[in-house]
Amino acid sequence: IFPVEDKVFLMCQDVEPLTRFYVGLLLRTGMRPGEGALLQWRDWSVTIGQITLDETKSRTPRAFFVSDDIAATFEAMRP
Repeated sequence: IFPVEDKVFLMCQDVEPLTRFYVGLLLRTGMRPGEGALLQWRDWSVTIGQITLDETKSRTPRAFFVSDDIAATFEAMRP
């Protein structure tokens, strides 16, 4: 997907905001869809802006640092 296509998708009002965030997160981190679907709040570290996945398809833990805008969105979504 090209950046201009990503921008158009993220601005699309016909798609639920949570779905737009999920797709954007996968695109920006390289996370697999199954990994993203299994995310839990304990996987998110607000202090360092990192998502840590202990269980992965390859059975090798992975970690992703996220940009400030994604971190802010995560915090806004926290219950």
